[in-house]
Amino acid sequence: PIDYYVRFDFEGFKSLIDAVGGIDVDAPRTFTDPLFPREEIGNGEGRTITVTFKQGMQHMDGETALTYARSRHGNNGEGNDFARSKRQQQIILELKNKILSSDTLLSLSTIKKISRSLDEHVTTDISAWEALSLAKTYKDLNINTENIKVNVIANGPGGPLYSDYYNNQYVLLPKKENWSDLHKIANNPFNDYGNEKYTGTYANTSDILLVILNGTSIGGLAGSTALTLEDFGYKVKDIGNSPQKDFEKNVIYAINIPEEKKDALMEIKRILDANVAQTIPDWLKEKIDYDTKPDFIIITGTKSLEQI
Repeated sequence: PIDYYVRFDFEGFKSLIDAVGGIDVDAPRTFTDPLFPREEIGNGEGRTITVTFKQGMQHMDGETALTYARSRHGNNGEGNDFARSKRQQQIILELKNKILSSDTLLSLSTIKKISRSLDEHVTTDISAWEALSLAKTYKDLNINTENIKVNVIANGPGGPLYSDYYNNQYVLLPKKENWSDLHKIANNPFNDYGNEKYTGTYANTSDILLVILNGTSIGGLAGSTALTLEDFGYKVKDIGNSPQKDFEKNVIYAINIPEEKKDALMEIKRILDANVAQTIPDWLKEKIDYDTKPDFIIITGTKSLEQI
C-alpha cells in the first residue's frame, strides 16, 4: 500500500530549483535531442526544438534542468526512458544536496522562496506534524549522497535486458533466459551495479563482428536487428540491403568459425530464431570486406515480422 503521496508539477520543479539559485550537474556525455517539445505548440510548425547538452559540469537553472530531465530523443545513448530516468535521479540528488547545503539553510530569503514554491506547486496528504517528524528522522539518519544507491534496470550493454518487437509492441526481455541477472538485482537492490557488464550466455560479445543485411523489401529490418544485438554488446560493422530479397527466415552465414566463437553463434541463433548456413553464396561474397572480415553475416527475413 502507498501510505502517503506528494505531487509536484513541472512549474514547481523549475521554481524550486530557481529558488535555491540553480544546481550544478555533471552530464556524463554530450547529446542532442532534435525533437524536444515546445512549451507553446503553434499551428503546425515549430512543435519541437533541438536541444544540446555538453559533457561535463554545468550550472542549470530550473528551465534547463527540466529540459535535461525530460529529454527522451537524444543521441549518444540518451534516447530512451532508461537514460531519462538516470538523468532525473541525478537532478533529484543534486537538488537535495543544494537544499541541504549551508548556503541554503542559512539564508532566510532562500528558505522563504522554497516555502513559497512548495505552497504553490505541491499537493500532499502528509500533515504538517508528519512532515516535521519525517524531516527530523532524515536529519538524524545523516544521509549523504555517497550512501544513496541509484540503479536503473535497463537494456543496452550496461543492462540485463535487451529490446525487441512483438506484434508491433516494443518489449524488453532478459539477456539470460534463466533471469539470473534480474534475480541478483532483486535480491540485492542496494548494491552498486554501475560497472556491471551484462551479456547473455556468451560473455565476449565485443569480440564478435557482424554485418546485417535486409533480405526483404520491407524497410528497417536490418536496423532493428542491429539494435537488438547491440544491446548484448555485439559489434555491428555494417547494415544494408541484401542483393536478394526473397528471404522468409533470418539466416546467419558462418564460415570457419573457431571453437571459442561457436557459443556466440548459438546465442545469436536463439535471439533471432535464425537458420545457420555454412557456405556463402556467390551473390553475397561481394558484400564481404575481406580486410575486416565479419564473423557472421545475418540476412533478415519476412518471418521476423512475426516478432515486429
